[in-house]
Amino acid sequence: MRAAGRPAAWVTGDSVYGGSGPLRTWLEAQRQSYVLAIAKNDGVDLPYGKTAMHVSAQEIAQYARDPHDWRRLSAGDGSKGPRLYDWAFVRLAAPSAAGFEQALLIRRPLDAPHDPKKLAYYLTFAPVGTLFETLIAVAGRRWTIEESLEVAKGEVGLDQYEVRHYHGWYRHLTLAMLALAYLAVVRSRLPGAAGKRGTSWLSSASCSRSPSPRCAGSSTAWSCASSPHQKPSCTGRTGVGSIKPGPNGRTTDAGWSIHELLL
Repeated sequence: MRAAGRPAAWVTGDSVYGGSGPLRTWLEAQRQSYVLAIAKNDGVDLPYGKTAMHVSAQEIAQYARDPHDWRRLSAGDGSKGPRLYDWAFVRLAAPSAAGFEQALLIRRPLDAPHDPKKLAYYLTFAPVGTLFETLIAVAGRRWTIEESLEVAKGEVGLDQYEVRHYHGWYRHLTLAMLALAYLAVVRSRLPGAAGKRGTSWLSSASCSRSPSPRCAGSSTAWSCASSPHQKPSCTGRTGVGSIKPGPNGRTTDAGWSIHELLL
């Protein structure tokens, strides 16, 4: 994306990525903003006079936080409403990239505020003056991404591939995500879809998963009716290569067939 002139606004990921020093160094060299989760024993550089002191994230949470430093903010909406947590912001030593600053975000749950095992840590790299609320919003986007990947695995076979080379893998993932995007648009146009929140984007009366025997060999089929008055009918099984339009060449009243979209 960067080579194409469309760099990402933010990079976010779990502690597998946040714990990679080479990855963080590369992102900072590219002046790429990020919010990456880190483990409690990962070290960060805390300002100490004119120098910096390398300490673990959990040490900062234990000794460097005032009880009044916590703010209760939402990291985005979940299935039961806003994901509310208490957050603390700790400014770290300035990075080498001019115009950027680093900070440590500490997140604690509302139901266990005094349990250090429940704390989560995020290392941030962002332009100077970035709002605290913006950093938290980016941290919360990781859940949305992970949920979308899980949906893609179940609905369009994102992880159902057997390839030996990068090009085959890339083509499979591209088609799978394209099919997922199509289904998301279809669901958004179903009657009553507007205003529904906190439910799976494929869970509706006219578009539902079912282990239908009419779907040959499929145990996780999805079915879409072409109108509210028709009974749901199986139009494909999990996996991009097996998605087929209904008898009239359409999956819903949206007006396109999946074949037309993929072609």
